[in-house]
Amino acid sequence: FINNTLIDLIMGEVYCLPRKYYPPLPTYGTTLPNLKQHKTLSNLLEIKQEIRHLCLLKDGRLIMGFEYGILMIYNLSTYQIVFQFQALDKETLTNICLFDDDRVIITSSKGTLSMWSIYTNSYNKICEMKAHKQYIYSITKLPRQRIATCSSDRTIKIFSSEIPFKCIITLKGHIHEVTKILHLKNTEVLLSASIGNDSTIRIWNMVTYKCDTIIKQATMGYKTDMIETPDKKIVIGGGGIVSVLQYKNMKFEFLMRYEHDGLSQVFGITVLSNGLVLRRSSNGVLTVIDTTNKTVCCITDYLDLYLIALLDVASDTFVSGDRNGQLIIWKY
Repeated sequence: FINNTLIDLIMGEVYCLPRKYYPPLPTYGTTLPNLKQHKTLSNLLEIKQEIRHLCLLKDGRLIMGFEYGILMIYNLSTYQIVFQFQALDKETLTNICLFDDDRVIITSSKGTLSMWSIYTNSYNKICEMKAHKQYIYSITKLPRQRIATCSSDRTIKIFSSEIPFKCIITLKGHIHEVTKILHLKNTEVLLSASIGNDSTIRIWNMVTYKCDTIIKQATMGYKTDMIETPDKKIVIGGGGIVSVLQYKNMKFEFLMRYEHDGLSQVFGITVLSNGLVLRRSSNGVLTVIDTTNKTVCCITDYLDLYLIALLDVASDTFVSGDRNGQLIIWKY
């Protein structure tokens, strides 16, 4: 240890995050005093299914991806279902990626990748392929007509998004499941996060397809999520850890780290229109992260809600999907 920081010597450039432990569940810092449940929409499906992913189309319609492969298009203005369809058969839906104005890509627990066109009131499958041998955790768009996926098979794959999909390269290096990838806007930089005895964030150059940087001990728990804020900060939520990095001039600067419960799982993370980052973990706690003032505040008023997905949709509104298939509209 040097200056209370664990130094690990490995190949390449390494960032080591300071080990600093804060009191559990802090109530100081910026919070959401006006947070309230505006509307709860139950019984969206006849059979209760977990809402796994939320995605907003450019026309304001909401796409909900349910656990057992149902996609639902929902009008947030009229609170009405536009249409729904069974996109996956005997597979669990894991993620949705908005490809363009009327096409989405969905991933599954069996490693499949499929593209669907979604028009005003109809849908059509464009293509499908076996992308990974195992569970696909995350998918993102890349510049130059490419998409990236990561899987429990410990790999990241880069595909050409031209139809049909074609694998360009498989990136290896993580020694445990890769649960999240994040492309930094207007760059050729891809971040990947792993868990377990890996617990690293790897920084990949999408021109050379090489790993330039490894951030050690960046995650904890069973799943990691990452999100980029408008001011180029990267918020990493893994287990009970919250880390914030600043990306400047091709370098990452460590800003803050908070830890309270390494066993909890990240269920949802979103950037609100007021610049705050909202994160929900499996212990029921909503964490409000103020990356400007470097504070964390935990909200424990909604521990009985099994929220899975979070998505900011308007200047004072975000939506959440829960384990029982309920859509909750929040005002803040």
